[in-house]
Amino acid sequence: MLKEYAKICKYCDKEFTTNDYRSNFCSYSCRYKAIAKSRRENTKPKKCLVCGKEFKPYHTTDKFCSYECLMVNKKSKSKWNWDDEQCENRRGTKNPAYRNGLRVNGTRLTGKGLKKFKKNAEKIESRMINEYGWKFCEICKVSNAIKYERHHIIFRSEKPNHENLHDKENILITCISCHNNLHANKGMRDAIVKERGLDKIFGSDVLNKTKNDVNNPSKA
Repeated sequence: MLKEYAKICKYCDKEFTTNDYRSNFCSYSCRYKAIAKSRRENTKPKKCLVCGKEFKPYHTTDKFCSYECLMVNKKSKSKWNWDDEQCENRRGTKNPAYRNGLRVNGTRLTGKGLKKFKKNAEKIESRMINEYGWKFCEICKVSNAIKYERHHIIFRSEKPNHENLHDKENILITCISCHNNLHANKGMRDAIVKERGLDKIFGSDVLNKTKNDVNNPSKA
């Protein structure tokens, strides 16, 4: 049987029992608070590199008295200190990330339509869970995929400004494998397009696409 030791916590002065004779605190919370207090009391004061105010750093490497001073320092070192004219030259369609009526940041869709797309995709996923109890790929029906992705059946690059682009009828929940296959071969989607009547909404030109007819390889 382990021996128990009666001790008094060095932070809150509460009596406690422990099997470890080296323990000086009644809990991890008191231990970490004591360490933080010791740091504040024992560290030498420094001068903030931005405002010059004297402060006690939590870490020995701290150079700024507050988050605001840290950001002021970062902005002062920024490579892009543009004036109003330079900013105007990179707005809207003049921005290098702007194409096909949308501003695309990496693979992430930004701009008009994003909220509608996310809202409708969430409704589809909620319906799946309510009706079946889980999410699944609408192409291969796999329900144990590591990750599910949201796919525009008619790509954003094909009909970038169409009012129905982000409707529920044009959204599929897919596994990663099927998502990649849909982007590699538009011909795969013809049956889905006809079943959902998307050719009547977007036009018959969205049908009969060849394997290599991919205008925009980025995921939609």
